[in-house]
Amino acid sequence: MRALYLAAALLIALPGRADAGLDGCAIVRPTSDGFLSLRQGPGVRFAEKTKLRQGDYLWVTDTNCLRQGNRTICDDTRRWLHVSSVRRLDRDRHTTMEGWVYQRHVDMTECRDDS
Repeated sequence: MRALYLAAALLIALPGRADAGLDGCAIVRPTSDGFLSLRQGPGVRFAEKTKLRQGDYLWVTDTNCLRQGNRTICDDTRRWLHVSSVRRLDRDRHTTMEGWVYQRHVDMTECRDDS
């Protein structure tokens, strides 16, 4: 029971996430234009934050909603994955590269912890 309270406290402490929890990991698949856009929100109307390359390793959460300021952005289609971290981009940073990717361009994989 104590572990359950601790897990709930950690989720509440994470800013900006409506229902976040680690869902799994994914690897970027090859695309026709050579990159996958990591976007600020779940859709092509949202700005591109960066270009991901084939083989980039992503940590994704099970959230489909994200709070940005005073509004909540949701992916009701469940076609977009919320990315909480990109291994290649976050290796030596104190912050994480967070955003959204279109799920058909990634393959879900087992998470690994080999820094």
